[in-house]
Amino acid sequence: SLRARRDYLSAARKAFYVEELPDGALPVYDTDPEIGAYYAGENGDAIVTRKAVKRVNFDLFEIYANPEERLVELKNRRFDLVDRMKAKGTAEVLRKEDLLAFKLMADAATSNAASEALTELSGTLTASWIGTIFAVLEQEDLPVDRLFMNGFDYAGVRGFGRDYFDPETQQVLIKTGVMGDLWGAKVIKARTVAKGNLFAATDP
Repeated sequence: SLRARRDYLSAARKAFYVEELPDGALPVYDTDPEIGAYYAGENGDAIVTRKAVKRVNFDLFEIYANPEERLVELKNRRFDLVDRMKAKGTAEVLRKEDLLAFKLMADAATSNAASEALTELSGTLTASWIGTIFAVLEQEDLPVDRLFMNGFDYAGVRGFGRDYFDPETQQVLIKTGVMGDLWGAKVIKARTVAKGNLFAATDP
């Protein structure tokens, strides 16, 4: 399909502070005393929840892709096939990383007993419903910096009009998933966000 051919660009990294660890450094972090920690377990196959711990040591695992092509295609193609395979491999790694990151965000939001429950929305996404999400975060002095959603749910935001939503017009940004601004927050579209989910994030 066309979607499989288009290179994937990272979206979830826009929601997190990314720390590059030096060689030999262990990923040990202090936890929030009330919430604990949520992280990807060994092999990245499940989200681990740790409660009532002062610090956690994350399991290390690889996220990888292995694009393959027949040797004869190196000469048949009218472009650098090796460079193209590297690009496809990179895109697939970013896609897998985003699937894991958004699963982590979803599990943390639904399993955390300290989370404030909101009435689930049925039907079309509305500006007032997103406004409620903004209010819940802003009452804790946490300004909303980014909104992540699927393309299907973004269609509802597009219908809000210029009074609420300021669409992005630069093609360079649109290709990275940035669709525009809603009350000062960047609206980011990513196909790895499950349909019906909307993630509101503060500054990384």
